Amino acid sequence: GLNERLTLLQVDGVDHVQTITGLARATPSQEAVREFRVLSSTYAAEYGRMMGGVVNIVTRTGGERKFGQVYYFGMNDRLNARSILQRPEGKTLRQHQFGAVGGGSVAGTPVFGNYEGQRRAEANNFSEVIVANLEAINRVRASLGLSAEVDRLVQFNNYDQFLVRGDREVGRHQVMGRYLFLDSETRNFLGGGGRASPASSTRRDAQVRDHGGMVGVT
Repeated sequence: GLNERLTLLQVDGVDHVQTITGLARATPSQEAVREFRVLSSTYAAEYGRMMGGVVNIVTRTGGERKFGQVYYFGMNDRLNARSILQRPEGKTLRQHQFGAVGGGSVAGTPVFGNYEGQRRAEANNFSEVIVANLEAINRVRASLGLSAEVDRLVQFNNYDQFLVRGDREVGRHQVMGRYLFLDSETRNFLGGGGRASPASSTRRDAQVRDHGGMVGVT
């Protein structure tokens, strides 16, 4: 029940949170995860600095045998029933989530790779406070020389993500290297101006490019 900034996320045993905000960085796709563990109480001493939960993710590895697969998940408002919380004209929902995984051995080094992408468009839901008073709100905004508010606005959430991992034995040691890259773009997400009833003028766009890499020796 604590704030998400008080939750520690680790990937392959290494902290995976932003230094300034404490929020989680780009996390691996589900298809790139071998196992995960969630701790909510009775932590070991190594996890003692966080008040919330601890999530530890271990990524998949390659092997001697080559393998691969592709996957896809989709949603479309023409196939889905409209939620009772949505107005008839605010039903827009289109999502395409796709990716591929593959692995094997390259020069005796087990290598694993994953790509995942998403293209999502969804209608913003405006509260009845905004919808019922839209004309009055726009009259006031017009008198102040401001643009009109709208009650139909589609938000977009698109990303492309890559992960590569390699493992190799060097003498008595096991060496592991991993690289994770995320290119994400969001548009028309509502925010600011009161969380309970945000208007269309609070919409904001964001673009994130996150690079993360690590080398481990055991």
